[in-house]
Amino acid sequence: MKLELTWVPGQEPALVFLHGLGADGRCFRGALNAPGLRGRALLIPDLPGFGRSPLPEEFSHAMDAHAESVITLCHQFKLNEIAICAHSMGGAVGIILAEKCPGRVTHFVNAVGNLIPEDCFFSRPFIEMGWEAFEAHGFQKFKDKIKSQLFHPNRPPSTYLQSLQKTSARAMYLSGRDLVRLSDEGNLLSRFLALPCKKLYLADADNPILPYLKTAREKGNVPITVIPNTGHALMENNPADFYGALADFLNDN
Repeated sequence: MKLELTWVPGQEPALVFLHGLGADGRCFRGALNAPGLRGRALLIPDLPGFGRSPLPEEFSHAMDAHAESVITLCHQFKLNEIAICAHSMGGAVGIILAEKCPGRVTHFVNAVGNLIPEDCFFSRPFIEMGWEAFEAHGFQKFKDKIKSQLFHPNRPPSTYLQSLQKTSARAMYLSGRDLVRLSDEGNLLSRFLALPCKKLYLADADNPILPYLKTAREKGNVPITVIPNTGHALMENNPADFYGALADFLNDN
């Protein structure tokens, strides 16, 4: 399976970006011009069935399968050290990737990634309506809702709607279904805290820091940085501060 991607050669650890449900690699386009990331290797894939990547008939769309597809890319590019930057659904994919490659993942930046059941505010409604209803009208209603919410007078426009237009209903539903299952039953928070790599949580400004994040900061030694003037698409709402925080974390020895 060949995934579409953006690859910038450079120094390791290579930054591997993992996008959210319905998004694709274009949401991380700001990394290509971020001053603090110049000279660093960047790998920005579209996960299977999203963006420009194909939708294999046999692909399960489980988070584990998404992680395996990215691990294959890391092998292809012969990456010895990896720094994960994962957004939303990508957070669950990144945890599995880091567990499967403990000796290679040096840093994990969790950008409002899924850790607890309450993080499934996008995906859970899809699963509750069922596949037939989602395929018939639910996905289009979701895209219409996103279209009505995109504009913000003080923030750059997000590419999320453009990405949704390229996402199949099947990829969206099956990925969302497994994301809900894993968020409900997979102990993602404890698994994230147990990772031996350096960790950082990036929060958006529109939502409060929930108690579980404060616990992670206090007991799990995970610093939390709030990116100002941002909603869920924090890397597009405020790329300067987002990539600045990412660069500072990677350069802090």
